[in-house]
Amino acid sequence: MSDRKDNASIDRRSLLAASIASVAVSAVSGATPAAARADDRDTEPTPSSVGVTTPPEAIVDTDKGRVRGFARSAIYTFRHIPYGASVSGDRRFLPARPAEPWSGIRSCLSYGPVCPQPARDWSNDEFAFIADWDDGYQGEDCLNLNIWSPTLQPDARLPVIVWLHGGGFESGSSHDLPGYDGTRLAKLGVVVVSVNHRLGPFGFLDVSGVGGGEYAGSGNAGMTDLVLALKWVRTNIARFGGDPGSVTISGQSGGGGKVSTLMAMPSAEGLFHRAIVMSGSFSAAQRQESARAVTAALMRILAVSDLSALGAVPAERLVAAGRDAMREAGGTRRMPGTTRGPVRMSGAWSPVVDGIILPDEPWDQSAPAVSRNVPMMIGTVRDEFRLPNFVSDQAALEARVLQIYGPKDGPAMLAALQADFPDLNANDRNGVISGISWRQAALRQLELKTRQHGAPAYGYWFTYSPTLLDGRIGAPHCADIPFFFDNTERCDQQTGNSPEAQQLAATMAQAMVRFAATGDPGGSGLTWPPHGPTIPTMIFDRKCGVAAYPARRVFEVAGRQ
Repeated sequence: MSDRKDNASIDRRSLLAASIASVAVSAVSGATPAAARADDRDTEPTPSSVGVTTPPEAIVDTDKGRVRGFARSAIYTFRHIPYGASVSGDRRFLPARPAEPWSGIRSCLSYGPVCPQPARDWSNDEFAFIADWDDGYQGEDCLNLNIWSPTLQPDARLPVIVWLHGGGFESGSSHDLPGYDGTRLAKLGVVVVSVNHRLGPFGFLDVSGVGGGEYAGSGNAGMTDLVLALKWVRTNIARFGGDPGSVTISGQSGGGGKVSTLMAMPSAEGLFHRAIVMSGSFSAAQRQESARAVTAALMRILAVSDLSALGAVPAERLVAAGRDAMREAGGTRRMPGTTRGPVRMSGAWSPVVDGIILPDEPWDQSAPAVSRNVPMMIGTVRDEFRLPNFVSDQAALEARVLQIYGPKDGPAMLAALQADFPDLNANDRNGVISGISWRQAALRQLELKTRQHGAPAYGYWFTYSPTLLDGRIGAPHCADIPFFFDNTERCDQQTGNSPEAQQLAATMAQAMVRFAATGDPGGSGLTWPPHGPTIPTMIFDRKCGVAAYPARRVFEVAGRQ
């Protein structure tokens, strides 16, 4: 009986696989009934608000071929649309080219490959619980994007939000955090696009000194991938209901660094019209001599002497050697706008100031002139690098503050923390300390943008702390993502999805959509003036509102030389 049962199970799996294969072959061959063609319909049906469907109208003609998506909760979703051709094999380190055309209908129902990267550390169980990562699968040919839209009518002309994932310039993907899902945000009347691109040595290894002219842009390949994706959006997004003349680039952490870098790239000029930087106001670029030192170290570690041999190194080995090379030659860079805060930019993959793709270091002494007329929204969270299982009492807090700020300013910082955050316990104040450097960097970027006397910049500070894990979560790095995307339910292990969290998410998501539509996040009872001398800052918490220079005492002490 057991053998017969196992064989029956195998037969059922085989039949299911054969059925799926038959559907796939039919789709690729273009054998689609005439009724399924969206351009054969007089009116476009509205996607069902209940359940998941793969309706015929979810087939869209792009400039390279037709793609099929699905509908869920009245939102059309397309995943793994290629915007670039292969960047593996002999195309490794070279500039990306547009995707090759295809025939028939390309199935775009599941997420595509992500760039090869170091394995994630899952050892902190509470952190893994909060983040709820989806690492996906890796592959060098990772130039793909995802779309969420409430309509596929070309004349809808909805604002477009392009999301650039975090993870520095080395890791992460367009879907590794559940908060990146664009369904809820799209329901507010925008088209959401998330992008994968080359990372680490695949996207930022400068081999121009080894490979010659055609590799001149290799140190910025990951950034020019994003420019190519934005060009794809300009060409195709109207077919998904979006307005190519109203594109907002946004990103958190490394994604915010990518936004800041794109604002300084001449090749990206005109491809976006507004920008949002979330916890990513750090200096993202390195000088070419430093980048080439990393390349020399990498080649020595791998024992290769030419570009052909380097291009043949297996991806996993290149990732590991890249980390070793960074430790050896990457050095340490100080974050702009910081003095003695605990966060430092260690040697890491980053764009390269090559004089062409990236003419100067972005945001070094001034805001980039090329993006002078692009409005910005810039902010951080209160406890950027706090871990949920880190518990600090008053003695531990005092010891840490004295270690960072010394015997002269340490007591002043402790007094400032008491004055600015009287309702926080010692552990929460330690969380505040972990976020000071990145908050300083955001304030500096706001100031540089404002001094430019071009488009305005709006500042925010996210301080909401859920009650999960005995209230130890605080407001750590990435905490604002589920709220701006209105994803408190999808990210309930991080947000708790309480009624107050849902209300905060509604407020923040609507502000994000207003900014994408108009360049001004205020409205609907939310008064939000641009950055200015009084440092007006939108506080996102159980009660939202603008404060003039919040936590001023703390940041005055932190800014002392």
